[in-house]
Amino acid sequence: MPMKQNPNIVVIEDSQVQALRLKHLLEEQGSHVKCVESAEAAFDFLNDHRADLVLVDYHLPGMKGDEFCRQIRMNVATRDIPVLMMTEDAGDGIANFLGCVSAGR
Repeated sequence: MPMKQNPNIVVIEDSQVQALRLKHLLEEQGSHVKCVESAEAAFDFLNDHRADLVLVDYHLPGMKGDEFCRQIRMNVATRDIPVLMMTEDAGDGIANFLGCVSAGR
């Protein structure tokens, strides 16, 4: 399904520098962007607002990105929102990747 004209995107990133980079990049393309620093803050936001896409960092304070994906898929109101997980971590690469794929189902 194609993305709508001016999508509402939630960026979950605890690094303010990275969040601002993503925000500016996405806004240049016409998106409306809301940045939050934790998965918990994202759930609070998503309780009152609809998102067309969520970009989530794997390494977050508190709830990690894979657990966020599991939780968002269990909620009827949010289960259909596409989620793109991001990370810079090359450490446990394949294990983290497989965990994220499993969480997104």
